[in-house]
Amino acid sequence: MQFQLLAWLDLEWFNSVIPKLFPGKSGKLPEEKTLDRFAWHSYPLYGRMVLSTLPAMRNRYAAAIKSLQKGAAEFEETDRTLASHLIWFYAHSAIERDDPLLVNFFASASPSLRAQAIGDIGWSIGQEDATLTPAIQERLMRLLEDRLSFLKEAPREEGRELETFGWWVNCGKFPEAWIVDQAMQILEKQHCLSPDFAVAKTFASLASKYPYEAARVVHVLLEEDRDGWSVHGWNEHLDTILSAALRNGEDAKREAVALIDLLAARGFRGYRNMLPT
Repeated sequence: MQFQLLAWLDLEWFNSVIPKLFPGKSGKLPEEKTLDRFAWHSYPLYGRMVLSTLPAMRNRYAAAIKSLQKGAAEFEETDRTLASHLIWFYAHSAIERDDPLLVNFFASASPSLRAQAIGDIGWSIGQEDATLTPAIQERLMRLLEDRLSFLKEAPREEGRELETFGWWVNCGKFPEAWIVDQAMQILEKQHCLSPDFAVAKTFASLASKYPYEAARVVHVLLEEDRDGWSVHGWNEHLDTILSAALRNGEDAKREAVALIDLLAARGFRGYRNMLPT
């Protein structure tokens, strides 16, 4: 819990003792290995990331990445924090996209953990008190583009990492045109963006500028809502999106009509009243 305070009091000394705090496999005594395990599990849960300690912590981060299970359906809270730390290290220019820590994380982590990491970043920068400098914004945009390009031809299960981009869509901290472009690419690949209610809300606010894209997004979300329950969380935005699409261009109109037909088939027949007579 005092990790950040110790680094602030005497960074040089603290960096020198970090290897003793996290001896890892270099520990000769059983007690040292136990210390390493407890210290590492405590650090992500109760400590706070300190950029200037990364060189001293690098080996321990590397060991934690190595222990990740690619095929794991679930993950621990320490793994979730590890993922966030790595992305924030990159965002703050402590590491680059080709750094082994980041490369090995994306290669070793399960799709669900990677998706959690992407979603956590979007959620955190969407908080009212969160600031996003132009430099950090640019780096996060490049990271997302890099991951999208890498996963373009990957199986859908691997691409699940991208589905939580919905939190980025909703955070209001990125250029509109970029958000729309990335969202459309991810949606066409994965047929999913979560949380869907936040995505629908954001695209309703963008519908006047991007009528086709807004209609297409909710159309795909509705198609993937097999049980028919999700739409109840965002159907309040459908009027805005459909109205904009029906009066703006042939592509947007066709998408709106197809969406209305799907809504009618799902029991929302009232939307047929929006169709031109």
